Amino acid sequence: MERNNATDQAAVKQSQIDELIAERDELSHTLVRMTVSNQAASRGVTPSETTRRSVKIDDPKHLTDGKEPKFEHWLSRMKNKLRENADHYPTERMRIAYIENRTDGDAARHIAPCMEEDHPERYQTAEEIFEHLKSIYEDANKLQNAKSDYRKLIMRNGDNYHEFVTKFLHLAGEAKIARGDYKTDFNDKLSFDLQKMVAVANATTDTYAEFQKICAQAAHTLQTINATQKSKSSRGNGPNTFKQNTLRTANSQTPPSISTTKSPTVKEALSSRPDIQCYYCKEKGHIARNCPAKQKSQQVIAELTGNDAPEPSADSGKEKFQELPFKCRMKGYNGAPGGVIDRTLTLNLWVDGRRFQNVPLLVTDLGQHPVILGRKWLAAQDIWLDVKNQRLVWPSERSIPEQVAEPMLKIVPWSVLKRPDPKPEHQADVERREIKLDEEIRQEHQAQLRRLKGTSSVVMPETRQGLTWEETAPQMMDMNFIGAASFHGYMKNKKSTVFITSLYEIDKQLEEKRGLVGAEDESDEELISNLPEWALDMRLYIRPPI
Repeated sequence: MERNNATDQAAVKQSQIDELIAERDELSHTLVRMTVSNQAASRGVTPSETTRRSVKIDDPKHLTDGKEPKFEHWLSRMKNKLRENADHYPTERMRIAYIENRTDGDAARHIAPCMEEDHPERYQTAEEIFEHLKSIYEDANKLQNAKSDYRKLIMRNGDNYHEFVTKFLHLAGEAKIARGDYKTDFNDKLSFDLQKMVAVANATTDTYAEFQKICAQAAHTLQTINATQKSKSSRGNGPNTFKQNTLRTANSQTPPSISTTKSPTVKEALSSRPDIQCYYCKEKGHIARNCPAKQKSQQVIAELTGNDAPEPSADSGKEKFQELPFKCRMKGYNGAPGGVIDRTLTLNLWVDGRRFQNVPLLVTDLGQHPVILGRKWLAAQDIWLDVKNQRLVWPSERSIPEQVAEPMLKIVPWSVLKRPDPKPEHQADVERREIKLDEEIRQEHQAQLRRLKGTSSVVMPETRQGLTWEETAPQMMDMNFIGAASFHGYMKNKKSTVFITSLYEIDKQLEEKRGLVGAEDESDEELISNLPEWALDMRLYIRPPI
């Protein structure tokens, strides 16, 4: 019975809520009409013109999974539609119905439960539907992801300039980069060749718009120059043909065998002079042109530089190799002797979307690895290794607790924990100090013995032998402890004087009484005789004096 009553009450309240919502929508619609009429009157528009409806905006596409169309685009179009065509959807119910009509698939299934009439959390406004869909399709890490993509954005040689500018502006807007930082960031993200061409413009211009116009012209000029160079290099002359073959060798995944690159003249020379050594690797059996080590190094150069270097840099024989003044012999992880490092190579590296210019590298055989970055290089760049998540932690990506804890992290060497070895000279010094200290103590004891022997007699304090407790007990005072019944009787008596005292006052009175010379304690009979008449019946409750 109670359950039926509760259901009836809920139904009545729901109907009241619906009536209030309808009344609110009607008032809102009336307010909109009055506002439009007032605005039209202020502009001198006739009433017939104010009754004309606004131009209907095209309906947005149906929202399905938040990907096509994207939820952000759909939400913006829906809000613009409802705002500009407010006269077409004057009530909240009409707005809710229109939003439901523009959803499909997963989005429609998400909002379907709260669209039911008997649902306890039924949508009351269109904004509630938008907030519900935002909690589902809106990326909570949108800003962080945009900043990460913005940092990694780099234009390489050969990339389309206009596509790069479009992506730069898009990511800068999503990452909420300040407008004043556009020019500096844009210049840092340009390719090396384009940076060289606009270096003067970067120093003379003040705004991003001016700098971007100059960069667009320079990018077009650079594209024309590269196209001209490619057309010239495609002609079939001897030196260029050799360069193209070398480039194909350097860019291929598996270097060709030596036997396929040897000419008959080279084979004949090697067969007649077996002691001929390669100028590049100092090995016998081939010449520098067919050296496998050189081909492998060229392949590594091509993989590292990518589009950053011009075409002839990987095969013209003019790489930035530098001979070391000494030879460094390598050892493997198991201590086995390895190759010899006697050259360095300076390249531009790309690490995790960040560019490092003119990095010196040691040239050696790394197996399947194109390059290996050492621990000291990572420490010099202040890069941390996140082994758990397999990523590099850059200084700009660290959290505030990590930045605070970094100065506190001090490396303590193991040698600090080792107990130092005792030194013979220190031990000898300790023994000398102990001998000297023992001598001083012995002399002091001898001096005390001499003083005791020099005295004629010893004055002993007088003591009374055989004293009992009664003889040494403190002098009796005329103060006794009373029981609870006596205390209660004193408190009931109106003639009694009740006051508050402290232990300090009591001790003070006791000291004064002890100081009286010739004072004698009163006997129990005298104390009883001094008691009032009403207290005589309670004398049995009085405890004996202490």
